[in-house]
Amino acid sequence: MFVPRSFLCRSALAILLLALARPAQGQDLTLDVGKTAAGPIQVELGGETMRDHQLEFSQDLQTWEPLLSLRLPSSPFEWTDPLASSRSHGFYRLLQWPGNAPRDIADDFRLVDHQGRSQELHYNSHVEVVVLLFVDPNCDSSLGATLVDLENTFGAQAVKFWIIDPISENRSELVANAIDWQVNMPILHDTAQLVARTYDVERGTEAVAIDTATWRVFYRGAIDSGAAGGLPVQSYLPDALTAFLGGQAPIYTRTPATDCVLPLAPEVPVSYEQEIAPMLIQHCVRCHSPGNIAPFSLSDYETVAAYAPEIRRQVVTGEMPPWFADPEWGEFENDWSLSEASARALIDWLDQGAPRGGGSDPLADHFATTPPPTDYPANWPSELGEPDLILTIPNQSIPANGEVDYRYLEVKPNLRANTWLRAAILLPGNRKVVHHGLVFLGTIFETFIQGAGLNGFFAGYVPGTRTYAFPEDTGKLLRPNSTLTFQMHYQTIGIAQTDETRLGLYFRSTPPTKEYRTVAASTTSINIPPADPEYTREAQILLSATEETVLYELSPHMHYRGARMDYEALYPGGATEKLLSVPHYLFDWQLVYRFAEPKVMPAGTIIRVRGAFDNSAQNPLNPNPAASVRFGEQSDEEMFIGYINYALPR
Repeated sequence: MFVPRSFLCRSALAILLLALARPAQGQDLTLDVGKTAAGPIQVELGGETMRDHQLEFSQDLQTWEPLLSLRLPSSPFEWTDPLASSRSHGFYRLLQWPGNAPRDIADDFRLVDHQGRSQELHYNSHVEVVVLLFVDPNCDSSLGATLVDLENTFGAQAVKFWIIDPISENRSELVANAIDWQVNMPILHDTAQLVARTYDVERGTEAVAIDTATWRVFYRGAIDSGAAGGLPVQSYLPDALTAFLGGQAPIYTRTPATDCVLPLAPEVPVSYEQEIAPMLIQHCVRCHSPGNIAPFSLSDYETVAAYAPEIRRQVVTGEMPPWFADPEWGEFENDWSLSEASARALIDWLDQGAPRGGGSDPLADHFATTPPPTDYPANWPSELGEPDLILTIPNQSIPANGEVDYRYLEVKPNLRANTWLRAAILLPGNRKVVHHGLVFLGTIFETFIQGAGLNGFFAGYVPGTRTYAFPEDTGKLLRPNSTLTFQMHYQTIGIAQTDETRLGLYFRSTPPTKEYRTVAASTTSINIPPADPEYTREAQILLSATEETVLYELSPHMHYRGARMDYEALYPGGATEKLLSVPHYLFDWQLVYRFAEPKVMPAGTIIRVRGAFDNSAQNPLNPNPAASVRFGEQSDEEMFIGYINYALPR
């Protein structure tokens, strides 16, 4: 905390000045103001050299805002206030820290950039500095030249620059700006303005320079002082970077940003009862309830308040709600994500201290009157109920330790006639050890020896999956002599376990008009070098050479090194369409993305799947960055599979 001893008050140029002095063992602080010959207002600071000082400003002597933070290089020291001309009156005060000034923590976040790539701040521990540049592209016509200068000066050093745009509405605007500015810096799209709120940014162009060894901010403010009044330009950000990279403390640690005020959505009081609780009921309590897959239940206000910091972190880093499709491409029926307005309201409410307010607690009332059912994968899906037929694999013994080879088990439904299904649900018997299970139509020989497995997929349980009935007026056919092959992947937990996973079959009352199928664009040609952060693969598949098909769902599948995947339709006439982009793939959430409107694909349509693996040490899920990784069934090996669910007319 600051330690004042006395104060000096004088008035000049309609600005009142306060100087707070530290104890007598150091040099007293002095503060004076004057007007330069060129017009700008200049503040003269006096104090102990090479110690941290802070100049603050207030218009009412009640609320003080940091204006300038610096390690005083000399005494007295003159500084020109670039904002003074915009004020009619106000007050300055100068304070000195008794020790080193504290540095703000740089909170983690994740955004998608102009190239559709996911960017996470705390991923960048392999560089020394990350600089966030918050911009309004419509404000500064010389911004491109400034960015090029920074890139040319520091681009070859261990500095990463990110441009953060909380203003532009469309990704195409970011792409156009990247071309116009002629920079290689990623431009991150802060569409919900969550990062601008997190870093309390008000003006562009404001820079935030972050030490990645500690994730603390060592400089914040303007890139430079500008040339106001013909005074020499002070290179605030470049000087701070040069000092930091040279192992020195920068002179300036905070300066005022002076560009346009960012037109951000205003922060307003948010009601827990009217806004937050209904939002949590709609998006969260299905999983965050007793017996379901989330680690805690959001059953009342007190629980939400207790988990407030974790909720905030998960939302800003894009981990929750678990929906990873880039909103730039496609609309999906099962979209779990928060709208931009809802995300802003939630972050604002948390930043306001998560106030309870008056009235009832809708969360507590909801759990008391209509508690969420214990749902899939702990039970059969509530929207489907009990299956018409349940098939159970033989009891499986799982050892306490070690790696368990995939197990393949054949089960015969023994149906007496052709049976059309409206759903097929795989219910894990012991979720502690069942990592995933897949069911294929055919014998083990047909499915895996003859290589028909990917195109004979029938049902499955994978981490984070949700279950659905097949799309309307579609179904899968089981014949009387059918054989189903279960592929079971078990993981050990230190204690011997058993498992009896079940497959639930839901019958249709009448045959559908379309047969529902699952195919995959995939490749086994995988050889990821050690420490490679960007190993790319692609695969494609022809849906039908002769018939029109209807596309319903897409589902990417990789393992722990999987980083991203996208799907693209290649139409017979040469046109292309991006169908889905998952810029942040997570092995623990293998989602099915169901189109809001099924897409009709002409005969001859090819689906191309592209993606990348991250085998670097920055990937927190990576089992071993030093390993070369090839295709394989175990989770520490890799797969590249783009599942595709579509239908053909019968």
